[in-house]
Amino acid sequence: MSDARLLAVTESVYDAAAGGISWSAVGGALASLVHARSVSFMVGDPAGRGIELLCHARIPGEAVAEYATHYRAHDLWTMRAADRLQTGGSPRVWTSGHLVPDDEFLRGEFWNGFGRRYGLRYVVGTVLTLGDAGVMPLGLHRPEGSTPFDEAEKRLIEAMLPHLRRALQLRHRLAAVPRAGKAARVRWLDWRHSMLWRSA
Repeated sequence: MSDARLLAVTESVYDAAAGGISWSAVGGALASLVHARSVSFMVGDPAGRGIELLCHARIPGEAVAEYATHYRAHDLWTMRAADRLQTGGSPRVWTSGHLVPDDEFLRGEFWNGFGRRYGLRYVVGTVLTLGDAGVMPLGLHRPEGSTPFDEAEKRLIEAMLPHLRRALQLRHRLAAVPRAGKAARVRWLDWRHSMLWRSA
């Protein structure tokens, strides 16, 4: 994995915060980074109210609706990742089998009623704290028959977490900026973006 490719994904995160590209494009870039088949991430409060879905690449709309109305309550992996937020410390990225043992996962309602249909056998991801902006569950997936995500791929997602956190915090703050301040907001983001590349 070249540094240039990792920097390009990082750049897309800040471009999305500035409104230059969609968050779906960010999801696609993340999926490409670790060869995931699908990706989803959202922002909202830890209790799951007021969730805003930012990306559900290669996950159909009907699956999103099913998840929101029923299967979220059976998603042991996301619930356990969210529980780890209570312990504090640096954000962690987990792969399949670590938060939910495979035998438990394969017996569960989430896999048998939902995940199998939509190719969610293997996952790499986290639940990231964003301060006032809430939390961000992030999951990248591969279907049954694929290889699980490995440590190198986990480290790539870990490298992206500080940038995802900062970009989503900026997005949250900028949402409160009046429309009249749009030009100043874009200039500020252009400056922030240039600092990212200088420090890389």
